[in-house]
Formats: sequence, C-alpha cells, structure tokens
Amino acid sequence: MWIEDAATDRLWVDLPYFKEFIENLLVSFGTIVPSSHLLTTGEGGGGIGGPASPLPSSLDELNLHEEIKVILDENPLDMPLQNRFDGQENTIERMIIEFSSELLHKKTPEVPKNLLKSLSFSSGLSGVRGWVVGKLEQWLHNGKTGRNAQELLMYVCVNANCNTNADIEIVSSLSRLKMKTKPLTHVYSQAIKEMVQDNEASLLTVLTQIIYNELSPQRNPNNYSVLGTIFAGVAASRAVVADIFIDLLQKREDYHAALRLLLREIVRSARFECDLTQFVKSLLKPRVS
Repeated sequence: MWIEDAATDRLWVDLPYFKEFIENLLVSFGTIVPSSHLLTTGEGGGGIGGPASPLPSSLDELNLHEEIKVILDENPLDMPLQNRFDGQENTIERMIIEFSSELLHKKTPEVPKNLLKSLSFSSGLSGVRGWVVGKLEQWLHNGKTGRNAQELLMYVCVNANCNTNADIEIVSSLSRLKMKTKPLTHVYSQAIKEMVQDNEASLLTVLTQIIYNELSPQRNPNNYSVLGTIFAGVAASRAVVADIFIDLLQKREDYHAALRLLLREIVRSARFECDLTQFVKSLLKPRVS
C-alpha cells in the first residue's frame, strides 16, 4: 500500500494525518535520515524533509483529503514508534524492489521522481541499497532525475556500512561511481565522506579501494576529490592512509615515487586543510613484521 502511493501519485503519504504511520515505517525500515544541510533537493517525501501538507491538485483529491480528515478527527491515531515488521525485512525488500522494477519497466525511458523519493525513504533496508547502487550513476547523470538522485545518493551513503558482506559490496560499488561534472563530483565526495565518517570498516574499505585504483591504469577521475574531502574532513583517515602506504611500500613493486605524488595531490585536493601530524606518527610507528 505504501510503496504504491509513495512511488507514484503520493495522494496520501505526504498528508499530515498519516505522519505517525509514516514515522513508524521509517523506524521499521531502519532508515537513517541525513542532516538537512546535506540534502540538496529541498524536496522531501513521505514525512522526510518535505512539505507537511501538499496542495490538492484536483477536486477528487480535495474531497479525499476532507474525508480522511473527518475520519481521523473522529478516530485519532495513537501509534507509538516501534518496529512493526521485525524479522520481515527480506519480504519488505522484495516487495519494494519488485514494484520499483515493474514501475521502471512501465515508465521506460522516464524515471518517476517519486520512485526515487520512496527509495530514499526505504534505503535503511540493505536489499534496497544493493538494488539502487547499480542504477545510481545513470540516475545522477539524468537531467530530469539528477536532484532527486543526489538525495537518494546521500541516503544510501548515510545508511550503508560494512556490517555484512552485502554492504561491503555496496560500499565498494559506491566508491567506484564516476561523476562527469564538478557539481556532481562535489556532492558525491560529500556523500562518501558521510558514509565513512563514523564507520572504521567503511573508511578502510573506501580508502583502500580508491588508493589502489589511483595506482592502477584504470583511474577514476574522482579519486583525488574524494580522497581530499575525506582527508580534510575525517581526522581518522590520515592514520588509515598511512597504514595503506606502509602496506604498499612493503610490496615487491616500487611505489615510492607514486605514493609521493599521491600524497602531494591528496593534500592539494584537501586545500591544505589537514593536519599531517597523525599521518606522520602512524607512518613511523613500530610494526610487527
């Protein structure tokens, strides 16, 4: 019921009368809502950062709103926040993905913006994140869906972690996305930074993947932007980068010159807004061979 309305016409999910019901769904999905300053669209949905009471677009909608208001005024909802679908995550994921796939197939080549809003709302579910990540790059570069896709990117990154094998693959896939414009690269870099900010496993996974990619023939053009953003904004990243450098220096290949250049470019991308003390201390600390 929720996904059918949230991903299409949104006749009732944005109404204030259903606020408690929508908040319960958010808890059940386990979705973490990004801070408002991180969301670029200014358009929320289903109780997330959007207008509380959208204007009816037709007389039928107006009548529906009035009928709902009368019913709920007579029978007010009393719904304490709780996970009402504990243990049913796989079933919920399957329902959302199946409906979304069918809707995309019907609307091809158009991607409904409300679908992206509903996927943001349900991105607390690992299966939804895994399904979304394979389509994000295309949606981000689509002029009609770009802004909603940026919000979806932020939701997916804030909710992703490395607690399961599935999410390790999601985090790795997110770090491989390629942005084609400077504004998109900036949004992408900020989203990746939020993903690793408070998660050591994600931080190690992302930094290792990006650094190894930068040293390979198939470099991602966003590498320095992401590395600079993380290096400047996440203090713990400096020690992690040092550990990765040491691992590379112990390999048979000679990475000395490449790592010297890499460090210089990371610091330049960070606009020199980083303290290298922790990097140097970690680089020089004794290690067990």
